[in-house]
Amino acid sequence: MRTTRLEELLRSSWSGETGEIILVNKDGTMLTNPRYAQVLIDKGLIEANSKMKFKVSDEALYNMHLLDSGTMTWVDYKDTRVMGAYQNLPDRSWTLVGSISEAEILAPIYRPLLLMSAATCFLLLMMLPI
Repeated sequence: MRTTRLEELLRSSWSGETGEIILVNKDGTMLTNPRYAQVLIDKGLIEANSKMKFKVSDEALYNMHLLDSGTMTWVDYKDTRVMGAYQNLPDRSWTLVGSISEAEILAPIYRPLLLMSAATCFLLLMMLPI
């Protein structure tokens, strides 16, 4: 299977605002372009006309056992804290990595918590004697 076809398949699996799935080889080089490659081009961090080889961040590479599978959090290539999972594909010595920003994952938890905290503070203020 050509990597362009793989890239199309992986792009169709992206979820949420920040989720992405990439394929990396055993040294951490991305075999498929990340979701935000255009952002890096727009910022001038990479050249648009050259085929750039992206790598997973050093932190991810250090903590991720590319010949294994697991879950972890790391700072990705866009300097965003992400949560993700990785699965080794032993036939090719590749690893499939799925990630989504930590903020996007935790937002549904923090919104109700903030609302409950505000309501509790309001009720406590109402109960105080004047």
